[in-house]
Amino acid sequence: AAADAANAADELKLPDWDPTTLSALVGNNPAIQRRLLESFLTNARQQLAQTAAAAQAGDLPTLVGLVHTVKSAARSVGALALGELCQSLETRWRNGDASQCGQHSTDLAASFDAAAAKIEQQLKV
Repeated sequence: AAADAANAADELKLPDWDPTTLSALVGNNPAIQRRLLESFLTNARQQLAQTAAAAQAGDLPTLVGLVHTVKSAARSVGALALGELCQSLETRWRNGDASQCGQHSTDLAASFDAAAAKIEQQLKV
């Protein structure tokens, strides 16, 4: 059961990052895309650090709010696996399941790191 939420994105085989998602949202404007991607990376890093602290404290209301925010941003920029993992954890935490909070926080960080690596590679181009 603990692995269910962590593996939800893997089971759906969603990409860590789909660069076409943001193009569909804002058009083919490299400057806007760059600004949005950089903002996502900065904000998500901060929010995931806060998620780790909230998970350690077992603070479900804060966890729900943070993963909801990260989920929306991740899906907007094309970090689809991260968005799906956030959705799964948001549902779990809304239902009061605080089990494995620390592990799930680690899973979120790993999913973010995978998406961030691809986004950062694209930003270097």
